[in-house]
Amino acid sequence: MLKNSKLNILIIENDQADQQLLIELLHASEIKIKTIFAINSLGKAINLIKEEEIDVILLNLSLPDMEGINSFKTLRKHTEKIPTIILSDAKNTHTAVDAIKLGAQDYILKEDFEKKLLTKIILYSIEKVSILDALYKSNERYNFISKVTNDMVWDWNLLTGQVYRNKEGWKKIYKDEDNESDFTPQEEWYERVHPDDGHVLKALHENLYGPDMQKNFKFQLRALRNDGKYAYVDVKGYIIRDNEGTPVRIIGATVDITEQKKAEEELKKLSLIAKETVNAVIITDPDEKIQWVNEAFTRLTGFEFDEVIGKTPGDFLRGAETDDAARNYMNECIIKKLPFECTVVNYTKTGVKRWIKIQGQPIFDNTNKLEYYFAIETDVTEIKQAEQILKTSEEKYRYLFNNNPACIVIWDIDNYNILEVNDTAMYQYGYTKEEFLKLTILDLRLPEEYHKIKQFAENIKKNNKPKKVETRRHINKNKEEMYMSITSHIISYKGKAAVLALANNITEKILLEAKLEEERLRKQHEITEAVIIAQERERHKIGSELHDNVNQILAGSRLYISILKKELVKKHPLLEETDKLIYASIQEIRNLSHSLVPPILNDSELIEALDNIIDMTTKSGELIVKKDLKGFDKNSISDKLKLSIYRIVQEQFNNIIKHANAKTIQLKLRNKGKKVLLSIKDNGIGFDTSKRSSGVGLMNIRTRASLFKGEVEIISSPGNGCELVVSFM
Repeated sequence: MLKNSKLNILIIENDQADQQLLIELLHASEIKIKTIFAINSLGKAINLIKEEEIDVILLNLSLPDMEGINSFKTLRKHTEKIPTIILSDAKNTHTAVDAIKLGAQDYILKEDFEKKLLTKIILYSIEKVSILDALYKSNERYNFISKVTNDMVWDWNLLTGQVYRNKEGWKKIYKDEDNESDFTPQEEWYERVHPDDGHVLKALHENLYGPDMQKNFKFQLRALRNDGKYAYVDVKGYIIRDNEGTPVRIIGATVDITEQKKAEEELKKLSLIAKETVNAVIITDPDEKIQWVNEAFTRLTGFEFDEVIGKTPGDFLRGAETDDAARNYMNECIIKKLPFECTVVNYTKTGVKRWIKIQGQPIFDNTNKLEYYFAIETDVTEIKQAEQILKTSEEKYRYLFNNNPACIVIWDIDNYNILEVNDTAMYQYGYTKEEFLKLTILDLRLPEEYHKIKQFAENIKKNNKPKKVETRRHINKNKEEMYMSITSHIISYKGKAAVLALANNITEKILLEAKLEEERLRKQHEITEAVIIAQERERHKIGSELHDNVNQILAGSRLYISILKKELVKKHPLLEETDKLIYASIQEIRNLSHSLVPPILNDSELIEALDNIIDMTTKSGELIVKKDLKGFDKNSISDKLKLSIYRIVQEQFNNIIKHANAKTIQLKLRNKGKKVLLSIKDNGIGFDTSKRSSGVGLMNIRTRASLFKGEVEIISSPGNGCELVVSFM
């Protein structure tokens, strides 16, 4: 065929004379020429190859733009399947040989140029490439087949001890994923054989070198895999002998039958108990015809051995309530030769309905052909009846659970994951069931209360007691706060320790109570303010009466006594004493009037009024008062609050004078943000704050403070003085 084909021949030669000689020889040869291209550099040749279809190349390794073996390497990148013949001098034959090792088809010495030799080399090179290409495609097909088959095909050269095998099959059987070689020494094959299977190797040796001159053999053994486990393998081989009968090669295939062996072992175990087991055992052939049943089958169904042999189980066991889906599932598994397990309704010989659990296992022979099915049948009627009762009970529970007016949330006590919720919880919180099951119980609480949940979980795990009803703030999907009244119990839910929380939304009740409390406080505030206003009016009236009337009467009395003292010739000591007492009464009434009638407190008058209290307190010289008003803004509070501060200071100073037996008093008044802080501290005898005080003074202080949302704190203990702290909002 090659002789009849016209060829495009490329000569890459920079020697003009050699080029011309080759062209003349080619035209004089028997080769049919289509075109001869003569190029003097490698670069030009590569460009030509990209444009023209070249059938054969004659290459000189010494070119102007590339020298030696590199010329062939560079050209090879563009001419992998084009036959290439090296043109060489006698002194460079070693370089030509190197090129052949790298893929060149042949070489010819320039000294040997003649048409017959040139024709032979060109035609041989083209044929060689064609054969190699066919071999490559054949190997490619073989490798592809080896990847999709479970067999490992191998070729054992008994003379060299090397075993060629497809690597895909090797990897599948021996779990040797890293092995990319196509060869394995025979010693490694021997080493992988299980120690107890040495007799197999002995039998193989007898097949090879025994007097019977056998050609075929087959055996099974256990081979060590790379994961440390043994695989059961089925080995078949064909022995190739020379003219003298000596074995030189073995062609064979190895199949992994581990799963089949496992099934056989399982069958052996089952066969040991088949006769004695309380469960029914049925063995059928590939067509589902019953081959054998045990006595338990007769006890379960009422059918005797002779009544069922040769029949299919479905012919006499199935009935009106046999599930079609289960029946179809078993039939499909049997057709596909797969194991199966399912529960179906069967009927006894007397028509009694029974729930039967069936476990079927296909059994194969050594050729992987289905021999029979082995099935175990267990009567689970009582279990099914119990399940039905449980299902009915669960349906009732589920109805009560979902329709409970309270929210029910079940959450994992260890990781806080929400495990179950009812419909009421979904309605109240706004989450779907799927959304709820992705949350934790922490997602329903405010971040500042996470520690309470965690502490609660620890406590309830320790004492295992239900948590009393408590009110907690929760948040719904819209991040709105809800007040929930919660009772919690620890339960076991699907094998986990969990908390069942019953929660009622009392947000409206809380808000209503808060509104009522606000209204009550407002009314109480109004009443308190009215009482204090009435008290102030009464104080003012009494103070004015004492100052304007009683003091005038006493002043008149003192005037009469003064006149009487002038008219009397002899002074009487009682008159002097009476005059002093009246004067003292006038002063006391004046002081009392001033305390009852406060100054008009605006601008700086509060500070002046406090100074008056301090002056009155320190007049006796027995008490020292230290005042600190540096942090106080006199314009930051109302006149009413000024009056309350004045009365509280006045009241507490009176308490200290009457009860504390103190030497010093510290008075502080300052602003702190939006608050006004009043502190009155003495170094007196103190008292026990845990004992309820029945004094009117402290009650008056609390009442006045409450008008301005003030908080009163008493810090004292016996022997350590007392500090009154009032914080006005």
